Amino acid sequence: MIPQDSSSTPQFSPPSVPSASLPGSPTMSEAFDTRLAHLEQASQSQSEQLAKAEIALHNTPLDLDPPLHLLLLPLITLLELHMLRHPHLASLMVNKLMAKSGGPVQSFMLALFVLKTMAPRSCHAATYHQSLIDHGHLYGSSHFDTWREFEFMPKDEHTQASLTLEGVSYFQGTASVDEYIDNFCALITMAGLNVEPVLYSTNPTEPTIKARLEDAKHPALEKKVAEAEAHSQEWDIMAWYSLAKSSLPPAAAPVPAPRAPAPAQAPLPQGIPMEVDASRQRFLAHHTCYTCGKTGHFSAACPDRQREHFRIVDMSVDDWQEIAEAYAAFQDFQAAPANEPAQEDFAKDQE
Repeated sequence: MIPQDSSSTPQFSPPSVPSASLPGSPTMSEAFDTRLAHLEQASQSQSEQLAKAEIALHNTPLDLDPPLHLLLLPLITLLELHMLRHPHLASLMVNKLMAKSGGPVQSFMLALFVLKTMAPRSCHAATYHQSLIDHGHLYGSSHFDTWREFEFMPKDEHTQASLTLEGVSYFQGTASVDEYIDNFCALITMAGLNVEPVLYSTNPTEPTIKARLEDAKHPALEKKVAEAEAHSQEWDIMAWYSLAKSSLPPAAAPVPAPRAPAPAQAPLPQGIPMEVDASRQRFLAHHTCYTCGKTGHFSAACPDRQREHFRIVDMSVDDWQEIAEAYAAFQDFQAAPANEPAQEDFAKDQE
């Protein structure tokens, strides 16, 4: 336990900050420098007590009364400044301590104090605290130069997921059931606790998987490993198919059932002719063919019509003119006998 003798522990009050507007008054920086010089002088005289306090602080229960931690001289002023609700002054004090200490003692004890009073309330900070207690440093650094290095969050997602699953403050909250399940499965995967790759593995006796299952207590995993060791891992698909097929009884050929003969279809009744066909037949019955003179068909469909052969000839303009002249002469020749009596009567009248 931490020694309770208060006579060996000097008590300090919060540093007074004089007004800078008064003539001849010291500035805030000078006041802090004076205060730090006094603290360093007192710390050198109490080096043995600091070492004892550090050992006792490692073994201090987490629910220890916080005033017992005030044995550390630099932390007294820091705590007083926080009580005065001046966080900017506390930050300045920490920077001055790290710059003036010349070693990792003050910064290391500062981290121990804050971790002892705050870290156990968070699973991440608890891991951070344990790493600092066990190894005396974190991530290869023996002390903290800035507050950025003094953080309460692991760097890798594996540690973060494991701490979240092992903690007691992982609740559903305002998330839906599906979101909560998806997040839980994601944490299991990131923490390396997913057993599905092993359950559905094609070769569970692989050294990397078997080593992971040596201490497994999951019944499904134990059954999977036992079955894999009992059977051969040779993947002969055709042999397995033949074995499975031989274990089944041969299927009998299906016998078709007798069918009754289909009844004969009755002939379709004679339909009533359409009105269009009836009208056409009546029209042909009263008109004769132009070729044979019979009724019942047109001349284009006459069976007695002789088929004529046609020849297509390309004709020029001169050919058409010659034909036109010949046709005009032919018409004049036909009109000539009809005009002869009229000409004779005209000649008689002239006489």
